[in-house]
Amino acid sequence: MKYVTFLESESEFVQWLKISKILVGTDEDVYFGIVYIPPENSKYCNNNDLNMFYAELELYNNNNKHVAMMGDFNARTSNKLDVAISDERIFEALDLDVNFVNDGDVCAEISRNNNFSLVRDSQDKITNRFGNILTDFCKANNLVILNGRCFKDLEKGNFTCREKSVVDYVIFSSKFIHTLVDFNVDVFDPLLSDVHCTLSFDIFHTKDNSHNNHRDNTEKINMLIHM
Repeated sequence: MKYVTFLESESEFVQWLKISKILVGTDEDVYFGIVYIPPENSKYCNNNDLNMFYAELELYNNNNKHVAMMGDFNARTSNKLDVAISDERIFEALDLDVNFVNDGDVCAEISRNNNFSLVRDSQDKITNRFGNILTDFCKANNLVILNGRCFKDLEKGNFTCREKSVVDYVIFSSKFIHTLVDFNVDVFDPLLSDVHCTLSFDIFHTKDNSHNNHRDNTEKINMLIHM
C-alpha cells in the first residue's frame, strides 16, 4: 500500500503500522500498534514477553510524535488514573509560570478539548495486574487512554468484553489527541466478534488543497477495531 507500511516487531503482542503523514494530514508520520496481549494467567504470556512489548512501545513513543495503540490488552483498569496531574500549588510555591510548565504536557492537551475529561469513567470496577502496569506506563509516558474519557464514551466507560469487563482500549500519545473528533464503544455485534465490542474513532485530516482555495480542506478518517 502506498501510504501504509507494515513494520517488523520484536514483540509478538503487537503489529506496527506506519501511516504516511500525507494520508493522515499530520506534520509527522503516525505509528499505529495493533495489540493483543494474552490473559495474565495464560501460558502464552510471561513477564519477559510483556516487558519486551512495553520496551518497544516506549521506544516508539520516545522517538515519534504521533503514536496510537489499539486492541485487547487484557488489562482491567477500572477508572484508575492514567495521566500525571500537576499540582499547581507546587508551581506557585516555586514561583513558576504554571502555563509555561504545563504547555505541551498531557493535561494541557486534554484540557484544550471540551470533549475530553482528565479523569476516566468505567463500568468495570475491577483492576488487575496488567491494568496497573498499563496505567502506570501511560502516566510515565504521556499516553492517554480514550475509553471513558471522551466523545460518545465520555462519563460512561462502556464494557468492551462480554458485557462485564473493559479490556480493549484505544490509546493515543498526548501530541496526537488533538486530531481526534470522535470515539465510541459500539454495541456488541456477534457478526463482528465472539465476545468483544467494536471500538471506533475518527481523526481529523487536513488535506493539502493549497492550489484550490474553494475546496474544503478538512475531512474525517474513520477507524474501526474488531477483536
